Amino acid sequence: MPKLRFFYSKVRLHWGFTVRVKGATAAQPALVLPPPTTVVGAFAYPLARLLGLREEPPSSKKGAKRPVITDVFECFLKATRGASAGLDPMSPTGLSSYMETTRIMGFVYKTGGQVNKALKEPIYKSIPLIMPVQPLGATYSPGGVVHIGALIDVEDLARCLRVGVGDVEDAAVKACHGVSRLGSKEGVVSVLEAAYGEPEAVEGDFYTLGYVPASMVSKRVPELVVSVYLYDLDYNLAEYYVAAGWRISSQNILTPPPGLVGKLYSTNPGFKAFYLKEHEELKVVAGVK
Repeated sequence: MPKLRFFYSKVRLHWGFTVRVKGATAAQPALVLPPPTTVVGAFAYPLARLLGLREEPPSSKKGAKRPVITDVFECFLKATRGASAGLDPMSPTGLSSYMETTRIMGFVYKTGGQVNKALKEPIYKSIPLIMPVQPLGATYSPGGVVHIGALIDVEDLARCLRVGVGDVEDAAVKACHGVSRLGSKEGVVSVLEAAYGEPEAVEGDFYTLGYVPASMVSKRVPELVVSVYLYDLDYNLAEYYVAAGWRISSQNILTPPPGLVGKLYSTNPGFKAFYLKEHEELKVVAGVK
C-alpha cells in the first residue's frame, strides 16, 4: 500500500505569478492557473531545503519523460499522484492572464551576422535588435487567495531522494507553511493556512474549488464549471475543469467560484477524490487504489 500524504497551503498572492507556455520563443503567453507541476514545485522547494538537498542538474537519462531541471524535482514528480489549485470563493480578486509588451535583452540570441551588423550601426538604429519589444505573459491577481494541494507517496519520495521517510514526514508540515512562491521566483506568496497529513478519499459525487482532470470525471455542472488547458505531471497539455463565477471566465480570466454549492463532479471508475478533513474544500483527483 502506498503511503499517501496530502500537502496543503492556502496562500495570498502579492501581485500574481508567472507560468509561461512551454515551447514559446519570443512571445511568451502565460497560463491562467498554476498547473500541477507548479503546485508540486511550490512544496518541493521548501521541503528540499529543509532536507538539506542540493539542487544539481539532472543526470543524463535517455528517454526521460519530463524536462526537469534537477534530479530532486524529478523525484517529487515521480512520487506525486495528483495536484490541484483553485481560487478561494472569498478571494478579493480573480485571475487575469495578460500579455504585456516590454523590452527584453535579445542581443545574446542573435546570429553572428545580425550581431556584426548591429555593432556597425549607430546605437539608435541597433536598439530594436539589441533590446527588441516582445509580449511577455503573466497572471495578475493582487491580494488573490489561492488553495494548492498535492497528493504524494512519501515512501516513493524518500526512496528516490535517498532520505528516511521519517525525515520527510518531520519536515513536510514545515514545508507547507514555508511555501514562498508560485511559478517563477517573482511570484511571491504568503501562507495563510497550511496542513499536512493522511488524506480521506471519496468516490462518486464531490465538490472541489480546485481544478480536476477532465479525463478523471464523468460528469460536471456546466453552469458552474469552465474548461482550461494546463500541463499535467508529465508536462503534456491536458484539459481540466475548474469551478468559476461569472460566465466571462475563460482561458485568460477566472473569477472566484461560488461557495459550497453541492456536488460539481462525479469520479470515473478507478479514480478517487482525496482531501484533508479540515480542508475538504480542496480535493485532488487521482487514480490510486
